[in-house]
Amino acid sequence: MNKLSTIFCFVLISLLMSCKEDKASLDLRFHASHDGNVLTMLEKNQLGDLTLRYTISDMFISDITLISDDKNLVLSDIEFIDFSNVNTSVERAMEGIGIQYPDIEIDDYHTISFGVGVTEENNSKTPSDFSSDNVLSQAGYYWPSWNSYTFIRIEAKYDTEFDGSFDEGCVFHVGGNNNYARVEIPIDLAIDAGSNTLDLFLDHDKLFETEDGNYFDIPSMPFNHHPDLPGIINISRNLPSAWTAE
Repeated sequence: MNKLSTIFCFVLISLLMSCKEDKASLDLRFHASHDGNVLTMLEKNQLGDLTLRYTISDMFISDITLISDDKNLVLSDIEFIDFSNVNTSVERAMEGIGIQYPDIEIDDYHTISFGVGVTEENNSKTPSDFSSDNVLSQAGYYWPSWNSYTFIRIEAKYDTEFDGSFDEGCVFHVGGNNNYARVEIPIDLAIDAGSNTLDLFLDHDKLFETEDGNYFDIPSMPFNHHPDLPGIINISRNLPSAWTAE
């Protein structure tokens, strides 16, 4: 190998190593919580004077974006988060739902931004418009009468007689473009080469807070399955402040 070839190989290897060092991976972990603790399905949870057991909590997350001083880095257009089958024990709830994003640019990111629900552009389509490997192909989450996907589902059983029977159920199915919630969370995320982790927490108690500082009266309106119902609008309003990051 002559001197010129040696120099060329050295420069090429240096460039490849430099490119590799400028990339990292991010494990973005979603957690369901309540009152500062992890939320476990079917366990008793106190919401004001009401004792309930969550049975379903799932949602679409759109346009997940990391923001630094000089860039907006879009991680994903759409994800589907389902706590219902994961948060079956405290251990699993603490682990959360992890999504791996490779090839993240090394930088200091100060904000994570995402939407809870489906963007208006995607919400104008139907499941048949998407390939089977796309989460938006799930027909059970699209309601033709709304012309909308169900953005988030929260369902629970609650105890009205205070006898441990949990004989009543409640349903909160959020949908409709007006209820799409954009979330921006301040973070201090210095992405370094190799593996990095960011944990996001959705406080389910906060979803039911009302503007007067109380909780939504679930027993008076337990079935919320229309975009214009007060229970749905209340959850949509609370979504931006119900998320935190660690």
